[in-house]
Amino acid sequence: MTSTGVAPAKVNLGSNSGVVAPSAPPKETGVRGYWIAFALALCVGIAAVAWSSSQGPQGSSASTQEVSAAFRDGLYSGRRDAQRGVAPHVSTGRWSAQDDRESFAAGYQKGYGKSDASQPEPTEPAPHFD
Repeated sequence: MTSTGVAPAKVNLGSNSGVVAPSAPPKETGVRGYWIAFALALCVGIAAVAWSSSQGPQGSSASTQEVSAAFRDGLYSGRRDAQRGVAPHVSTGRWSAQDDRESFAAGYQKGYGKSDASQPEPTEPAPHFD
């Protein structure tokens, strides 16, 4: 044995058949390869997320106003009033912010307008909640 603890291997080099060549140290099958693969996968994932967030929402045609709670509430109230046959009355008093009041009114108009085509004329006055 040599000083490294690895036994030399005999290699056939033609006419000098007794020449001894040192053997290679055993390969380390450890964690290093896994860490490299993990780091590479992490970089690819971060790059994909960064790229997709820079593209913005392309599949969504709804405006910010149409997804607000005030708009959805107005849409519901408008549809309900149209189905009941009540005259249109936009009651924005429950919303304190001006943007919310405008969103509610837009939703109400849209909801009442969509349902209005299939409904008869209102027969009773709209209730007043302000």
